[in-house]
Amino acid sequence: MAVSFNLEQNVLLDREIAEKVKNYLLGGDHEESHHFVKRSVSSSSDENDSSDLRDPEKPAGVIDWTFSEQAPVSPDPNIEAPLAWLSQCYVITYNCLDYVLLLNQQRFALLTRSASDDSQYEIGCLKELDYQLGFAKEDNITCGCLFGLGTHRVSETLDCLIVAIGMSNGHVVFFTERGVLLFYEQFSESEIYNVTFDQTEDSQQLTVVTSADFFAVDPISLHSTLLKAKSAIAKSEKTAEELSKSLEVDVDRLKPEKSKNGIRHVLFTGVHCQSSFKQY
Repeated sequence: MAVSFNLEQNVLLDREIAEKVKNYLLGGDHEESHHFVKRSVSSSSDENDSSDLRDPEKPAGVIDWTFSEQAPVSPDPNIEAPLAWLSQCYVITYNCLDYVLLLNQQRFALLTRSASDDSQYEIGCLKELDYQLGFAKEDNITCGCLFGLGTHRVSETLDCLIVAIGMSNGHVVFFTERGVLLFYEQFSESEIYNVTFDQTEDSQQLTVVTSADFFAVDPISLHSTLLKAKSAIAKSEKTAEELSKSLEVDVDRLKPEKSKNGIRHVLFTGVHCQSSFKQY
């Protein structure tokens, strides 16, 4: 089996920028809101006490064990792990690490390659699910993805970058890379487990996954809807809420025949032809 891969240059995240993003996503000290849940960074030491080593041949005595609530492990100041907090975020990358999306609770941060130095990241936007999404007061972000919105202009290949956010209340919300809310759609009453945008040689597909079924969103209708929404919002003609009530996307709802324990992820591999003899 042959495996192809590309080697990419390292991209650095400046300590000051990393601290700012960390404080925004985990600390809750920027644009504080009453519904934001603060989270703290925890780490564990790799050091083992020799007194804890057990004889593998000796019975463990499980019956005699007593269980008690463990105290949270406090960070060790002697261990430097400046990016350990990333493990508490949902991380998505796009286009060979040109963009990195970090999700946590009701906030997200988008990092982009710096225009002055492509080996460094800069903050594209910091966004919180605010008053524009009245249905999001008690719900959190569960997943997300990034994809480009194509354009007919000859000078540019992309109109903008789209940030798609899946939520615990069954909504999928679409923002631009600057954090402008464009459109949202409710796919389910339950949690969205995964939102992916897959591209093959001859087709594209946005897939929204819940525990019981999944939705295949038609890329042509989605492209048209997002372009209309972006244009209307830029001209201040309508709000995202008004556009979400009037615009539609074509969706196929699919359900596996056998899924006793539910599903978590769906991979779109493109259109395949059935094996058959060709008539000459």
